[in-house]
Amino acid sequence: MHEYHPDFKLSDGSFVEIKGWYDSKTFVKHKIFRSLGYKLVVIDKDTIDFYLKYVKEKYGNDFIKMYEK
Repeated sequence: MHEYHPDFKLSDGSFVEIKGWYDSKTFVKHKIFRSLGYKLVVIDKDTIDFYLKYVKEKYGNDFIKMYEK
């Protein structure tokens, strides 16, 4: 047994987990979150392209600038 922390918490109260794959551990995490009334969005290798495309369109190829102050 260990403590689990998703990668991100969104302003709407849902959580995001970025994984390279969707395995049995991810399925269990998803099930537990649902049973507690939370939404867990899993972004895996098959769905990450959508988000990468958004970042590239919004910030260009040099998207590291979005982290600079």
